[in-house]
Amino acid sequence: MRLAHEISQNGVAVAYFGITRPEQVLANEDLFAYFDGVHILGLVCDDSELRRRIRERAGGHASAARVDLHLHINRRLAEASGDTLDMTTTDASRPVHEVEHDVREWIVGLVSGSR
Repeated sequence: MRLAHEISQNGVAVAYFGITRPEQVLANEDLFAYFDGVHILGLVCDDSELRRRIRERAGGHASAARVDLHLHINRRLAEASGDTLDMTTTDASRPVHEVEHDVREWIVGLVSGSR
């Protein structure tokens, strides 16, 4: 987050990508003063599609052994959207190019002020 702050000081909009729960980001209240806002986009997937993707990915054996953990995180992220201000979710069960389009549109909307 500190690097994101340094970049934003040059007038550049920052998109920070990570795997975390919204409350972990929002716990850094001291950093909020450095940004115009904090907006969260959660990519959530239906359980069956998430299981399929984990099972089929290269090297997915380790992840497949902990599929319940991935499902828990996914469900937790979906639940958090109802309780978290400035959080949006998008259905990542769809093809990658559709999800990418939604992510781009969400970012452009925030940067342009239309969201």
